[in-house]
Amino acid sequence: VTMVSLWDAMVWCNALSELLGRRPAYTTDEAGSQVLRQAVQFRLEMFKGETAPNYAFRTNLPKHWTIHTGAYVPVYLRATADGFRLPLPGEWMVANQPAEGVDPLDAEWLAGNSGGQTQPVGTRKPNAAGLFDMEGNVVELMWGSTAAGIDAAPRRLGSYFYRGYRERHPSIDASEHAAVGRAHVGFRVVTREPLQ
Repeated sequence: VTMVSLWDAMVWCNALSELLGRRPAYTTDEAGSQVLRQAVQFRLEMFKGETAPNYAFRTNLPKHWTIHTGAYVPVYLRATADGFRLPLPGEWMVANQPAEGVDPLDAEWLAGNSGGQTQPVGTRKPNAAGLFDMEGNVVELMWGSTAAGIDAAPRRLGSYFYRGYRERHPSIDASEHAAVGRAHVGFRVVTREPLQ
């Protein structure tokens, strides 16, 4: 799946969690009582306006400042929830270990073999953890800063169909709004065993 935003992915994770009777991981309040169920869609008119929500959660601004915009929506992760969620960057990196002796072009859809477009998932060789497409096909959304917004891109890891193996482009990778979907960005989910 591509053309999904960070918020699309979080809402999808919560919907799947609720469908399967698990506790959703993403909420819109620190207490964890308000489940995130609506994705914010990117629109220029959301940046400022009298009718836009008033948020003061940005960690890089003084606490007494407020921002009148629908482009900033605080989202909180309930790490103890057994619902589906995006991986943490550290979890993703642990799972992203290449299989020994396997050429990256045999395991990943990259610029050298993808034809410049996404390909069916799981059609190359798996990595050491048995996972497919960790460093190719699409860049993957992570749970990173809750302050992802106009000036802070959501965390994304991996390479994709138009780049080389483990190739990064810091200026491009760090300049996308959290509500914008891209053809080269997708996501995978993780969960934990239900608490007994």
